[in-house]
Amino acid sequence: MKKYYFVTIFICLASLSIYATEFKLGIGGGTIFALETSTNTIKDSSVEQIRYWESFGYFLFFDATYVEANLNIFRGFTHDKTDTTDIHGNNMFLDISILVKYPFHLGRFEIFPLLGICYRLVLFNVLEKDKDDTPFSNNLFGFQGGVGTDFSLTEKLYLRGEFLIDAWIRNNRDKELFNENFIINNIGFMIKIGLGYSF
Repeated sequence: MKKYYFVTIFICLASLSIYATEFKLGIGGGTIFALETSTNTIKDSSVEQIRYWESFGYFLFFDATYVEANLNIFRGFTHDKTDTTDIHGNNMFLDISILVKYPFHLGRFEIFPLLGICYRLVLFNVLEKDKDDTPFSNNLFGFQGGVGTDFSLTEKLYLRGEFLIDAWIRNNRDKELFNENFIINNIGFMIKIGLGYSF
């Protein structure tokens, strides 16, 4: 019976702590820079390929106290390198992500760790050697984690900065092209700087 009392007290205290935190809704946007890389061995060979992406773009975010939803669109450049080749290309991505967060208040600053999931639509991904690539075979699902901070400019306006590390699960196209069987293929990071408005 005492166990149930302790559980009840814990639930009540947790509920009070949530209600004690000011609930916030907001919207905003800004610029984004991303860098990602992967290393694989080409199918039926011993040739190692290093691929990396450099991307720039813009993002929109929809904000609540413990949840953040993002819509990122960015244009970038692809480099596929082996011992004998260096192939360049260009691409465009659309990311949709949902992240949970827990804010800590330090004066005009709010700092929050972030963790969540992301789905990437590859709008196009064309290499020099290709006339066209099959865009939707490249779509990715992944995980993101990092840290963000808000700085209050006024009662309603705030600056937002985020640093995120992302890990993308190997898709069907990767399985067709490369020997590796690792679940995670691409690893990268992104830096986001924007302006938000709270309601």
